[in-house]
Amino acid sequence: MSLSLYPVLFMASSFLDITPGAEVLIFGAGPAGLLLLQLAKYGGSSKVVIADPNSSKLNKAKELGAGSAALIDRTDHIKNRKTLLNIAPLGYDYVIDATGRPEVQENCLKLVKKGGKSP
Repeated sequence: MSLSLYPVLFMASSFLDITPGAEVLIFGAGPAGLLLLQLAKYGGSSKVVIADPNSSKLNKAKELGAGSAALIDRTDHIKNRKTLLNIAPLGYDYVIDATGRPEVQENCLKLVKKGGKSP
């Protein structure tokens, strides 16, 4: 890792302010999602779930330490919510969108547990 990335990682982890033991859901297993996965683990989260419609990206996420990887369907958001709530029935402390897609952002809010965050 380039030395110039360390300040970015530090600032991002401070921004997320993930509390130890938190359950984190990340939508998107591209470069940003994988970076957020590692920050969540670094922040001490107890469970990091990553959701993406691409199975090869999910395999990479599992290699990097995702506790669970959920293969989701871009068109069936209700099914996706059910799948993700089966992993964490009360919802997640942090739900993060690393895709930038409006329909994903809307779904994030439905998966945050009471008192959780969707930065």
